[in-house]
Amino acid sequence: MSHLLDHLRQAVKQARRHPSAQRPKKSPIFSKSASNTRTIWEKLPMNVLIKILVQCELGEIHSFSATCRLVHQRVYHIEPAIAKAYLQCRRHKGQGSELAIGDDLTFISDLFPPPPPHYTESGALEESPDYSFGYLTDLTRCWRTCIRLSYYFAEYLVQHYLETDTTARELWASSKTEKEFIYSKGVGALQARLLPSIAYLVYFLESFADTTTPTHSLDAQERILQEPPFTDPEVLLSTHHTMHTLIHTVRHLMAPDIPLTSSQTWVSLLLTTSTLERIVDLFAAVAADNQQPAEKNKKHEPATKPHHHDNHEHAHHQTQTTSSHGHNHTHSTSTTSHSHSHPSSHWSHRMDFLWHMRRDYGDFLASLGDQDPETGHSGLVPRLREIWFDVAEREIRARGLAAHSAEVEPVLHGGGPRLGCEVCCSLV
Repeated sequence: MSHLLDHLRQAVKQARRHPSAQRPKKSPIFSKSASNTRTIWEKLPMNVLIKILVQCELGEIHSFSATCRLVHQRVYHIEPAIAKAYLQCRRHKGQGSELAIGDDLTFISDLFPPPPPHYTESGALEESPDYSFGYLTDLTRCWRTCIRLSYYFAEYLVQHYLETDTTARELWASSKTEKEFIYSKGVGALQARLLPSIAYLVYFLESFADTTTPTHSLDAQERILQEPPFTDPEVLLSTHHTMHTLIHTVRHLMAPDIPLTSSQTWVSLLLTTSTLERIVDLFAAVAADNQQPAEKNKKHEPATKPHHHDNHEHAHHQTQTTSSHGHNHTHSTSTTSHSHSHPSSHWSHRMDFLWHMRRDYGDFLASLGDQDPETGHSGLVPRLREIWFDVAEREIRARGLAAHSAEVEPVLHGGGPRLGCEVCCSLV
């Protein structure tokens, strides 16, 4: 056996020494230098790369740029061009546009254009506005906040109207039309009315967010309301009605855990520290609580009860809502009362929100110091009347707009939720 192994080893050694077993060397004529070897991402023309990236979401662009250093360098080298093309791709082009309301950034980008040209460290002036991924991220976040709040707010107002208005409750209960259709159509119409006003409110709150003292805040607010878009009387009135109804509803949703007598401080903190984002969380918590009893009722419904989910208009509304808001909403058309109307000892999303808000803003107030021992209010935080209301009412009267009527968005037989303010309510 050992003799056989020795013969095998000798044969292998001879085969390795044979010229045919050696790898042939490449001719210098066909060899490529390392400097001429480029990857596909280096060869891809810049305009083609931009067209590919603008079809992706911002998170996908970030993930793609993180795949390797070469891709990261090239993407961020042309960041302004990508950001500008990304925004143009998501602007409404007119009739035939397939953009959903949540994808169309036309309205919000007109309110918040990119930062103006600025001087670089070398002293040269930039030739174009500062388009960047950061700007697009803030723009998208702001628009989604407006969409979500307008939807939750419209949903709450329509539901509250159908449940509490005597005439509407009787008509809705005896209506031969689809209840789901009435509800969905009402929410959609009211959201369309509220969305621009909420965007204007975000613009207003963001514009004076850097002011600290109440005096400077009032001066800044007055200057803002005397410039576009608030120079349009209809914009000023509709935004004021939305603000008045929104804050009244928010304070009502906080009660009784936070009484109306002390909720002004809490709401002013919400507006000055997070504009409308935390208010969206409050409405989302209330909506989550309202879905729970509706889901329980559905579990106990008879199997033979007819369902109306095949209605074409309702299906269309559901599709629009999902694509626009990024999440599905189950519309509850039952007459279940809102959870805030009958508080109970069990845990709820609304109570969880208020608990977190107390903790967060209690720490915030403590960090400010100089609080009023009786009210707990800090002089560094504007009072609720000093945020929009005082200045807006002054502008309304100065422009001769005091004699105006409240707005009613029709939901059922011409009646619907009422949007008004103290100025027009005083005329009734």
